[in-house]
Amino acid sequence: MKNRRGKRSSQKKEINSLIFAGVNPAGIRSKWPTWRKIVTQSGARLWTMQETKSAQANQLKMDDFVIYERIRTNKEGGGVAIGAKKDLNPVLIAEGEENVEAISIDINLAKIVISCTSAYGPQQRDTAMNKSKFWEYLDKMADSAWNAGKGFYLQGDLNSWLGSDVIPCDPNIQNENGKLFHNFLRRHNQLTVVNSLPVCRGLITRQRDLINGKCERSIIDFVVVCSRVLPYVTEMVIDEANKYITTNYTQCKGNVKAINSDHNTQFVNMTIKTIPMKEHKREIYNLINLDGSKS
Repeated sequence: MKNRRGKRSSQKKEINSLIFAGVNPAGIRSKWPTWRKIVTQSGARLWTMQETKSAQANQLKMDDFVIYERIRTNKEGGGVAIGAKKDLNPVLIAEGEENVEAISIDINLAKIVISCTSAYGPQQRDTAMNKSKFWEYLDKMADSAWNAGKGFYLQGDLNSWLGSDVIPCDPNIQNENGKLFHNFLRRHNQLTVVNSLPVCRGLITRQRDLINGKCERSIIDFVVVCSRVLPYVTEMVIDEANKYITTNYTQCKGNVKAINSDHNTQFVNMTIKTIPMKEHKREIYNLINLDGSKS
C-alpha cells in the first residue's frame, strides 16, 4: 500500500480473522519447540494451556507474544498459561487463588473486549472445597465479563464428562465433575459449549492407554463462549488427526524417541476485526551531532 508521495504507508492493515489455540501438553518445557511451531503454522494469535508443569514463571518465551502463567507452587504438576499477540493489547485481570488453577486476561478488539480464561479443572478425586472454589472463580469471571459488556471465552481441560445430552456422541456418561460443569452452564444461560455445535469438527479431546490394556477416549477439554462472542465463531477444530500435537523428542539408546501429549489441540476460528497497531512517535536525540545538542 502506497501513499500519494509514492512511499509505503507504515499503517498496518486490519486483520479480520482470529485463531485461538488450546492444549494440555502434560508438561510443556520439553515440548515447547513443537508448540511454538504449532502456533506459527496455525496462525494462532491467542493460545491457552493447562498442566504446564512449570516450576518457575517466565520460562516460556515466544516472539511477539505476551505470556501469563499461573504456577502450581504447593506440589508438582498442574499449572496454566495464556499467551496473546501484543497487538491484541492483552491485560492480566485475574488468576486463581491457592488450588484454583485458572488465569484470565482481557484482549481488545475493534468491536469488543473479550475476557479470556485458561482453566485446569480439579480431578474427580479432589476435595469438594477445591471444586467449589474452582467453579466460583469461573462464575465470577463469567458474571464480571457479562456485567461489564465484555465477551467471555473459556478454554480448558475441565476434567469433566458432560455426556451425550450436552455433547452429541459423547462416549461417556456425565460424571460428578460433569454435573458441576453442567450446573455452571445452567447458571449462565448466555454461555454455549462450542464442542456441542455443528461448527465443531472433531470430537475426542483425549485418548490414552490404560493399565488394563484398554484405550480411554474422552471429551474433557472444552471451549465455552458467551452470546456476544458466539456470532463471530465460524469453526472449531479438534485435532484428532494429530497434525498439531505437542511432542517431546528425547534420545534413547542412540535413537530419537517421540513422546506425544495424550490431549488433542483445539482451534477456534473467528471472523472479527482487530485494532491495527499504531506506530508511536519517538523523540530521538543525536548526541554525536554537537550542533543539535546545543540549547
